[in-house]
Amino acid sequence: MVNERAEYGVIVASCQNGKPLLKPFPQKNILVSDDENFIFASQVARMLISSKRRLNQDENSKERIERLDSWVKEKLPNYLLKLGNNLTDWEKDITGINTIAKSMTKTREEIKRITINEIALELREI
Repeated sequence: MVNERAEYGVIVASCQNGKPLLKPFPQKNILVSDDENFIFASQVARMLISSKRRLNQDENSKERIERLDSWVKEKLPNYLLKLGNNLTDWEKDITGINTIAKSMTKTREEIKRITINEIALELREI
């Protein structure tokens, strides 16, 4: 960020283990993401940059930019925490649904096997 004079940075960390996006240092504009959610993290940074650029073109730009910077430091980390918690719960639900679906598929196959075996046995007895 220093070399490129970047206002925001995105760090992709393999240790995030499915945590989509964090802003661990509220005073710095660094977003941390895992490799699966890098695009999402980049889009958030892009939206922030775009908002700041748009605000620079307004008449009261200084005041509004200060409000944006304050929002990024104070509120954005809370939104990202909520997002991370919801996505974690969502992943748990998906895992549960997949487990149930596998069990249902296995049960269906067992029902087919039993039914076909019973039909075949009865047909042989006729």
